[in-house]
Amino acid sequence: MKNITLLFLAIFMFSITSAFGQKKCKYDYEKEDPFTGKATKGTTCAIYPASPISYEYWYVGLNRVGDDYYMGMVVELNGELNLYVNQGDSIMFKLADGNIITIHANDQGTPVSKVTTAGSKVIVTTQYRVNYDISVSDMKKLTESMVTYVRMNLSDKIYEKELKEKRAKDFMNDALCIMN
Repeated sequence: MKNITLLFLAIFMFSITSAFGQKKCKYDYEKEDPFTGKATKGTTCAIYPASPISYEYWYVGLNRVGDDYYMGMVVELNGELNLYVNQGDSIMFKLADGNIITIHANDQGTPVSKVTTAGSKVIVTTQYRVNYDISVSDMKKLTESMVTYVRMNLSDKIYEKELKEKRAKDFMNDALCIMN
């Protein structure tokens, strides 16, 4: 009887640890490709959301098609920027464990500038949408250590953001979801 009680206690503790260790997975889409039959899924994480002070934002889309992975970045920066993300330009992820993951743009990212107003304030921003392939081993690293910084090369300029702990945990959880 004592062994059964210990077994139930161990199962209960494991389920509690699992429940609090990873949030429930939410996907933007999860379906089967009708042409290839491959399972596809994707999720989006706001690693640097817009705020009332700054209209900049950085979103990462993590995607899986069968056994292949890719990452989509949507970055909106303040000001009118006539810079392009060139094919091969990099995004770097600095991990808490010291590792650095570098991935490269699949295609050219064209700047799209827009003007909006907030009350009497005129706001000019430029948005970039770029896709990057990422290896299975680099995806695995994203599940093992939190991202602390992201650095984007944009033509000859570098833009970077530090991730707050909550955003880093959310990003790591999204990577775990895509890997499973």
